[in-house]
Amino acid sequence: MNHEVCSPRIVYAEEDFAVVVKLAGEICESNAENECDGFSLAWNVKPLLEKKLQKKISFCQCVHRLDRPVCGLCLVALCPDSFVWLSSLFAGGKVRKTYLAVAEKPAIPLENKKGILSCHMVFDKRKQKAFITTGNTKGARQAVMSYQILGEGERYVFVQAQPKTGRTHQIRCQLAKIGLHIKGDVKYGAKRTEANGGIRLCAWKLAFENPKTKKTMEFESLPPVMDSLWKVCFDVINGYDDGKNI
Repeated sequence: MNHEVCSPRIVYAEEDFAVVVKLAGEICESNAENECDGFSLAWNVKPLLEKKLQKKISFCQCVHRLDRPVCGLCLVALCPDSFVWLSSLFAGGKVRKTYLAVAEKPAIPLENKKGILSCHMVFDKRKQKAFITTGNTKGARQAVMSYQILGEGERYVFVQAQPKTGRTHQIRCQLAKIGLHIKGDVKYGAKRTEANGGIRLCAWKLAFENPKTKKTMEFESLPPVMDSLWKVCFDVINGYDDGKNI
């Protein structure tokens, strides 16, 4: 993989787990093929973690999944026990995940700048795509997510998304349903792809209670490749730019 990474890949590391930055194109699921191809997130950050912690690491596995074209924060377990208890936090809905998306500006402005989206979804493995459906559809699961438009320019809208459930492609599918197509995500209605094959969706913030210390841990990271569009996005949501030139 060839990326000009502008931010540190290791956000936090201790003996049992680490918070790292995933690049668009990397894969959270670990297998021999991904490692040989250089696409495995865990494989790629392992030597960086060994250098950071100054020790050899025999176990390194992503606790949760980010879609391949998505970038941002990912939690990595560094021993089997931590994988179990960290996975239980996600399964129990005890991890607060905040994403930032750059979406194509809809022709008709949204009536609501924020709200809660709730529906039932199914994921078609053959098509590798999620679909919104009725609750009695075979395999359908409820998907709940809050969203808020943080700012906008002439062509793009900057959206915060906080999924309450962890359905495959949930954010991409639910935002597209209300007319917010994430830039580069042609699978869900975007006009064109991104040059690097990714989409403009970043796992921006991550918060959870450390099961050992019982302290809340909060992490935040900029996208790993801060090009001009991402820079304008953050300038707009921080009030430094009106976004009229994008």
